[in-house]
This record gives sequence, structure tokens and C-alpha cells, in this order.
Amino acid sequence: GAGRLADRLAAARALGLGDDADEALAVAARDATPRHVADVVAETARAEHAIVVVVGDAATLSAPLSELGDVDVVDPAHDLQRVRTVPARRPSPTR
Repeated sequence: GAGRLADRLAAARALGLGDDADEALAVAARDATPRHVADVVAETARAEHAIVVVVGDAATLSAPLSELGDVDVVDPAHDLQRVRTVPARRPSPTR
């Protein structure tokens, strides 16, 4: 409704975007090619700064995820406060 539109326009202005930000995003998404997306990712994404968010049972998931790097276990019931960090470990060698 009108309230949602006003919220989107206010958010766009707060981010320094024009009133046509929704339309511009739709056009950019429609016109993006796989090559363009790959180029943007290659220019901006850095593996050493990657953050992966996984939702699930920390007792089950933290050990295998630690093969990718440190795993911060957070508590969603308490503003995502860190409960513990499982340190990164080397992957098990394959046989």
C-alpha cells in the first residue's frame, strides 16, 4: 500500500538513491549478463573476507564448517550474541 511505498522511497532517499531506485534496480537486474555478474563478483568479492551464514544445529554443523574457517556460534534469542568460536581446522585428507 501507500505506507510501504513511502517506506521504500524514504529508504531510497536515506541511501542517496533517486525515487526511481526500484525501477533502476529492476532494469539493471534484467539487463545483467552472467559475464557481467561474474566480473562484478571478481572485482568486489574477496575470499579472505567472506562471511557465510548458516542456520541450524551448531553441535552438528560447527565441526564440518570449521574446515572453511573459524565458526562463530551465535544465539538468535539474544541479539545474535556470540556463544563461542570454533577454531578453523584443516580438512581431513581424502582417501
